[in-house]
Amino acid sequence: MSDPRNSHRYKTLRAEYINARKPTAPCALCGKTINLELPGTHPAGPTIEHLVKVHEMQRSTSHWETLVNLCCDTSAWALAHRRCQNRQGAQVVNSRITKKSRW
Repeated sequence: MSDPRNSHRYKTLRAEYINARKPTAPCALCGKTINLELPGTHPAGPTIEHLVKVHEMQRSTSHWETLVNLCCDTSAWALAHRRCQNRQGAQVVNSRITKKSRW
C-alpha cells in the first residue's frame, strides 16, 4: 500500500494546519520556535509529527480510505522542525539496527 501522506487530502490538510498556526509555533520535539514561513524542506522548517506513527497505522488496516482517514486525523498531529523529526527518525532506525545486531 502506498504512503497516505501522498494523498491530495493529506497534502491539503497539512497546508491548512500549518497556515492556521503562522507565523510561529513550538516544535513538539525540542520545544523551540518553528518559523512557519520557511519551506517544509528547510531543516528549520515545519513538518507534521504524527503522535501515532504512520507505519503503525499502515499495520492496523489494509483499507486505503481508512488509512487516509487515520493519517488525516489532525487531533493526532503536532508540528516539528524538519531536522528534529529527521533526528528522531534516525534514532528509531538506529535503535532497531542495534537491537537486531544484539541477536
